Amino acid sequence: MLHILNVASDLKKPLKSILSITLIIFLVSCGTDSGKNRIENKNFDLTGTWRFLESTDKYITDDHRIIVLEDSTYYIFSISNGGGLSEKGVLSKNDSLIDERNFKYRLKKIDTNKIEIENHYSFFGDFTNTYKKTHYRNYKDELKKYLKIDSTRNKVLGWWKLSKSKLPIKLVNYSGRFDKFTMQISRDGTATFYLENYLDSIVYYSYRVKENGIDFIRGDVMGGGTKIFFESDTIMKMLMNKRSLDTLELKKIYKIK
Repeated sequence: MLHILNVASDLKKPLKSILSITLIIFLVSCGTDSGKNRIENKNFDLTGTWRFLESTDKYITDDHRIIVLEDSTYYIFSISNGGGLSEKGVLSKNDSLIDERNFKYRLKKIDTNKIEIENHYSFFGDFTNTYKKTHYRNYKDELKKYLKIDSTRNKVLGWWKLSKSKLPIKLVNYSGRFDKFTMQISRDGTATFYLENYLDSIVYYSYRVKENGIDFIRGDVMGGGTKIFFESDTIMKMLMNKRSLDTLELKKIYKIK
């Protein structure tokens, strides 16, 4: 009987060793996988430019882009509002975008070139936007360019009245020539021309500000090549079609007369 007990005891030793080795292998394996996942997440580079692809909300069609910096600051620039900065915020550690109004958007990483941003937090509704990373330009240079465009757009916003011109004005995709007009540039990306300064003689445009100019768009026609510069906060000059005789001077107005 004692011999049998000794044999059973001897059998337990290798079995215990096998179980110990198996447990060690399992723990090492889990540790390796966990570390691997941590490295992959750590190496997921969000810095750069992310361009809008699509949205689950059919009403979101705005062509915009997000630029993320190394310090987790992000900027969103819109095309539909004329090219301005539409939002700024920070990327939190729990994969959320938090804007300056403290609205939160959940960030989901699809792969190294695609992300989704989900909105479940604010009154804007429930939607998911998909973005693709662009690589053909330096995102820091892009940020400088878009911030310059935003600065120019902010100067352009408001009411302007033509004060000097050498030739009658031909508007983009609109018949006739005009000696006078008043123009309103709005934050929503629209530009309204009041021909001959009459409030009931209206032509509607959308606009897009560039680094040193502005394009007016009516229908499918875009008027390019209009350069703008400012002599002061209230005097803007437009160089039409790169010809000196088409230079217009506009004065900012604050009251419609």
